[in-house]
Amino acid sequence: MTYVHPTAANGFSQADAYAKLRPTYPQSVLDHVESLLSKNNKDAPILDLAAGTGIVTKLLIEEGQYTNITAIEPVDPMREQLVALFPQVQTFKGTSWNIPLPSKSQQVVIIGQAFHWFSDIPSLREIHRVLEPGGHLILVWNLESKERSQWVRKLRDLYEQYEGDAPQYRQQKWKAIFEEPEAGQLFDLPLQYQQHSNDMLCTRETVIDRIMKTRSHIKMLPQEEQNGIRKQIDSILDDSADGFKLDDQGYVHYPHDTDIFWTQRKL
Repeated sequence: MTYVHPTAANGFSQADAYAKLRPTYPQSVLDHVESLLSKNNKDAPILDLAAGTGIVTKLLIEEGQYTNITAIEPVDPMREQLVALFPQVQTFKGTSWNIPLPSKSQQVVIIGQAFHWFSDIPSLREIHRVLEPGGHLILVWNLESKERSQWVRKLRDLYEQYEGDAPQYRQQKWKAIFEEPEAGQLFDLPLQYQQHSNDMLCTRETVIDRIMKTRSHIKMLPQEEQNGIRKQIDSILDDSADGFKLDDQGYVHYPHDTDIFWTQRKL
């Protein structure tokens, strides 16, 4: 498979909403990148692959102070948003199957919220090609924690039924590629793994908009069906028994987990 899934290409065309609404990643992601690099190596070449609107890039530049970031993103509106936000970053149109960078040029390839869209051997070969010997591949995902919140569980149960055949991180099917013999020839296996809490404060509208405006499979539905989903969301949030409660400043505690997987390129 060497094409961008239509759900991703079409649903992610709403780049402005994605940039404003999708959550960032916790400090633990930066700590992890730093642990894999020399402590003071802020000019290490790092590739943000499938960079979207630059959520990972923003974290690396503004919080991590890294100065040698390259971003690659296939969807035009997403990439244009990234370029507008970070004109100093080298940004290219490309995919995991065709990375427009020299071989052995990157110390880290980091993929945020995206590897499940292209978990195949051609992608692993190309990532291996651009990594320096001993370089690292880092895979990161945010996911709402249904185990720690009843209203979050009900919201996820609602919108996940519309996912269709679109690949999803939560299904864990992406891991199957690392069971292929060639994957073990390219990277050290098994994957290493850590989970970190990434809870945040959000307004009610932000909770709603993250579903209605940034979930690619929801954005592709007919407007009438989207309206029905919105009504169901309101019903869940209005039911005090499910635990949704705003504080005095109008914010709700929104539990998330961040999963980090990593591996090292074999020589």
